[in-house]
Amino acid sequence: MSALGGLGSVPGDGNASTLTYNLGGIAVGADWRPDPRILLGASVGYLTGSQWVSGFDGRGTTDVFNASLYASFVWSGVYIDGVAGYANAANRLTRSIAIAALATPTASGTTAANQFLGQVETGYRIALDALSPALSATPFARLQGSTSSQAGFGESGPGSLGLLVAPQVTNSLRSTLGADFRATIRDVDIDVRLGWLHEYADTSRPLTASFAGAPGISWTVFGATPQRDSALIGLATTATVAGAARVFLRYEGEVGGTTDNHTLTVGLRLSW
Repeated sequence: MSALGGLGSVPGDGNASTLTYNLGGIAVGADWRPDPRILLGASVGYLTGSQWVSGFDGRGTTDVFNASLYASFVWSGVYIDGVAGYANAANRLTRSIAIAALATPTASGTTAANQFLGQVETGYRIALDALSPALSATPFARLQGSTSSQAGFGESGPGSLGLLVAPQVTNSLRSTLGADFRATIRDVDIDVRLGWLHEYADTSRPLTASFAGAPGISWTVFGATPQRDSALIGLATTATVAGAARVFLRYEGEVGGTTDNHTLTVGLRLSW
């Protein structure tokens, strides 16, 4: 069981303003070890968040339900982790349309989006100190791919000034190379993760639309573009509070240029 919150931004440029967002949610799951080397699990979660663009009188809100399956295999210091997930998002957008000498109408739109994600990670644990506190370093490599598809929609409220927005598909293929550093002090594990993240897929964010009053004349604009390279920073601590209960606190950040994403997770794990 865990609760999480996050925030981030994608910088603007001469064409698009800066996008900022926040999110919060919960996740629950269960896993099982059919063998000491193998872990199999599943989880479900809910997230809600909001997004806005600097300089515009508008805001988007999102509710997301997600589910995933995951597995891990460990053998003699080597591990392989895999996860496959699906998410469905309900998106809502409201914005004001300001035209001189006219009333300021409000446009509203709703649409749904689906995301499929797959990830695999492998690494090798190297012991750095045989004495207590136990120290280790784990070089790792990770590959993550996802595809998100959002349905087209039409805005309501401003009549012919409302937008008819075409469907959108956004793909991502990211690799991460880095290392985990762990120290165990009594019943507390402390982990630090550092890495380099690179995006291989197209990072442009086009949106094609037309006015409701002129549906046959469309145009394409481009939103804020995420950085292709960023630094991965992670810090986690896990402590035993009872024989079968452990609490954890985890921070994960991606920083690249002026693009940033930060997530904080706190949770409870029960074992039996």
